[in-house]
Amino acid sequence: AERLGDESILAGLRLTTDAITRIMQPGGLAEPGPIEAATPSGTTAIPVVHIELMALAGDWVGLARFADSMATRRAGWSSHPGGVIWRYYESLARLKTGQPMRRGDLAYLKRAARLNPTDHGWRLPVLRAESLRQQGRTQASLAVWSAALETLRTCGSRLDAGVAAECAAAAARALGEEAA
Repeated sequence: AERLGDESILAGLRLTTDAITRIMQPGGLAEPGPIEAATPSGTTAIPVVHIELMALAGDWVGLARFADSMATRRAGWSSHPGGVIWRYYESLARLKTGQPMRRGDLAYLKRAARLNPTDHGWRLPVLRAESLRQQGRTQASLAVWSAALETLRTCGSRLDAGVAAECAAAAARALGEEAA
């Protein structure tokens, strides 16, 4: 990227490097504030990197707000592998902030899961579990979370597994310490 002078890729790499450095510090991504406030200018050229880092930080409100601000660029990612990541994390953020998932996003994610169940099959159970939790059906969500996390063990993405595990732990904590 440096040799080619691709500033958007370099900005994304700087953001990722900064996030990794911050994760390793006491306070992690929560310090000094949300990812949105710490983002170098220009990184919105790679919105999916920004979205993943906000999910990693658990900044669901910021993620939903950022995804809305990038709505005009969203369709351009539909044919890119990052489009699945974008729609998945945006859907999860919408659920976490009390908004419904978009029907088109759910259809897109179902199609991705059907075409590539190894990489994307676990996404639908995670969204289902979070949806159940948001409906107040926390006990039912835990069974779905358990199955989703088991499926994630075979997935190559530690980032996705970590975010999903943290969401599952939040659902368990809602039932009390013994459930967590």
